[in-house]
Amino acid sequence: MALPKPRPGLVIGYDFLFREQADAGMENASKPHPAAIVIVSRQEVQTRVSLVAISHAPPSPGQANHYLKLTSTECRQMGLDSEEHWINLRDINSFDWPGYDLAQTAPGGDYVYGIMSKATFIRLVNAIKACAGRRAIPRD
Repeated sequence: MALPKPRPGLVIGYDFLFREQADAGMENASKPHPAAIVIVSRQEVQTRVSLVAISHAPPSPGQANHYLKLTSTECRQMGLDSEEHWINLRDINSFDWPGYDLAQTAPGGDYVYGIMSKATFIRLVNAIKACAGRRAIPRD
């Protein structure tokens, strides 16, 4: 499978490292998740990407303001399954593209699940801006 060109709103398979895992000293994720690219920064030699994880796990009590629940329509547009999904707004992984943590977990063994609509991406960006306590986790 060819690697996709990174762009904001693209949903890919990624071995996402969460804050709790990084704080426990883990360097590798316990499992891959769909993840949405939110920032692509093209530099002279390298492209830097920042993304957020999408999960089936609902937020724990008291953490709801750190998560964005996706609608079933949004999930379908992004190529996700029909179960409920939440985006973790608190943890952001950043790495030089393509990195070593891309995962071929999308249907058909692909890297890409799909892409967010413009409206969903705007909703995500606004939710990230409103979320206090987020932290980028460098992955390279």
